[in-house]
Amino acid sequence: MKKILYLIYDILVFICSITLRTFDIINIFKKKNIVTSRKVNKIVIICNGPSLKEDIKKIPKKKKSIDIYAVNYFALTKDFFRIKSNFYFMADAVFWRDDANKLFKNDNSKLYKILLKVNWPMTLYCPENGFKFLSNKLKINNNISVKGIKPRSLVFKSEKLNIFSFINGLSKPVFNNVLILALWHAVRRKVHKIEIYGADFSSFRDYSVDQTSNFLYSSPKHFYKNSKAQSKSHSKYKKQNQKKLHTRLYGVATSFYNIYLLSKVAEKLGIKLLNYSKMSFIDSIKRPKF
Repeated sequence: MKKILYLIYDILVFICSITLRTFDIINIFKKKNIVTSRKVNKIVIICNGPSLKEDIKKIPKKKKSIDIYAVNYFALTKDFFRIKSNFYFMADAVFWRDDANKLFKNDNSKLYKILLKVNWPMTLYCPENGFKFLSNKLKINNNISVKGIKPRSLVFKSEKLNIFSFINGLSKPVFNNVLILALWHAVRRKVHKIEIYGADFSSFRDYSVDQTSNFLYSSPKHFYKNSKAQSKSHSKYKKQNQKKLHTRLYGVATSFYNIYLLSKVAEKLGIKLLNYSKMSFIDSIKRPKF
C-alpha cells in the first residue's frame, strides 16, 4: 500500500514539474537563461568552513579556463580581493529580510560596502525573493550583475526520479544551504571538473541544548573569526520562534541528501566532482588522491 501511495505521489509531482518546465520554456524568450553560457574547464567553489584556513592555500589562481565561486560573507575576508571570484552566491534570507536582527544587519551592511568596491565583472546569484533587495543595494556598481533563481523544489519519493528531474531541469534542489545553490549552478553548466574547498558541513556538531530551559543554541564555526551575529545564529530574526532540534536536524539531513543527489547528477553527466576540503562530513563526493 505504501509503495502504491508513493507511486501516485510521484506521478502527481512529475506532472506538476512538466507543467512548470513548460512555462519556463515559454518564458525563456522573455529573459536570459539563469545559467551562464561562458565555457570553462573547471569551477572552484569556496565555502566558509573552518578547514578553509588550510584549504585557501590550495585554491588555484583564476584563469580564463577557471571560474571561482564564493559564498556568503567571504567578501569580508582579506582573501576576497586577492582571489577575485567571478561568481558569488547567497542563499540565506538573513541577507535581505527586513526582520533580521541588528547584529546581522550590521554584518550585512559591511558586506554590501565591500561588494560595492568590486572592480571586476562578477555575477551574484540568490533565490528570487532576495533579488529586488540585493539589486537595489548593489545597483551603483556596474561590475556586479544580480540574478534571482526561482525555487522549484519538487521532491520525489523516488531517488531516480529526483536525479532525472535535476538533469532535465524539471526541478531544483532545496536551497537551504549555499553550497547546494552553488553546486547546482556549477553542475548545470556541465563543466569538466568541479572542485570544492572549505565544505566542512560540521555545523550540526555545534548545537547545544540548555539543560534547564531546553533552549537550542547554534554557533557554527567559519574559517574566519565569527562576528557577534554569527556566534548567535540561533536568533537571526526579531521575535523568532525558537526551532527545535528535530527541525534543525531535518534541515541538516535535507542538505546532505540534496548534495548526494547533485553528486549523482554530476556522475551521470561525466563531471569530475571532488571535495578538496581538508575536513568534511560530506561522504557523497569523492576526495582527491594526492
